[in-house]
Amino acid sequence: MESEVLRFEHVGLSSDGAVIFCAMDNGQTFAMPVGALAKAERYQSSAKPKTVEIIHDGYAAMVQFNNKVKIDFPSDFVRYICDPSYAWHKDKQARRLKTS
Repeated sequence: MESEVLRFEHVGLSSDGAVIFCAMDNGQTFAMPVGALAKAERYQSSAKPKTVEIIHDGYAAMVQFNNKVKIDFPSDFVRYICDPSYAWHKDKQARRLKTS
């Protein structure tokens, strides 16, 4: 069902630290650029991610950077960034079409 919140099954970093790989509990996989976390208040583009781990029973993940900053994000954020078929994108497109 499209409205169900997915949980992380596995998360990992690319060897260069530029991408967070996410496997969801429904089998979908996503490659999210670390730069997508730039909206977080404590994000610094010069910091390099060191680790990523699943938290909150799979509903979120957390990246720790080399400057000791930790940024967590929910699973639906990954879908928002990486999945154009995600309901939020469909709703936004429908609103745009109605106002045109």
